[in-house]
Amino acid sequence: MIGQVRDERGGGTMVSLSTIAVVTLLGIVVVVGVLYVAAVHRARGAADLAALSAAARVPDGGDVCGAAERVAGRNGAEVVACETAGDTVEWAVHVKVKLGVKPLFPGLPDHVPAEAWAGSPSLG
Repeated sequence: MIGQVRDERGGGTMVSLSTIAVVTLLGIVVVVGVLYVAAVHRARGAADLAALSAAARVPDGGDVCGAAERVAGRNGAEVVACETAGDTVEWAVHVKVKLGVKPLFPGLPDHVPAEAWAGSPSLG
């Protein structure tokens, strides 16, 4: 084997393909992470707005949970729980929502949950 020259042509191709595959995979992971973080923020915003709209209906005796469902629906979320406590002077509203994540990725949840509270200011 002395005097035989090794041919190294094409050796960089495998390194390049491996690098491209790793960078592409990392890019996909980052995009999926950003989509889920954005969905969490949208779900929290929808829950906050739903709780505030429900809380605004308490003093006049309106449909508290109906208001929460309408506002959540307009924000792409679905109310999964709505509770009120207290009377028209001191009260609180608790709303839980879920928001679908699109596009769907295998093995990951298809929705993100969020919850919010709203109520009368304490007079303490």
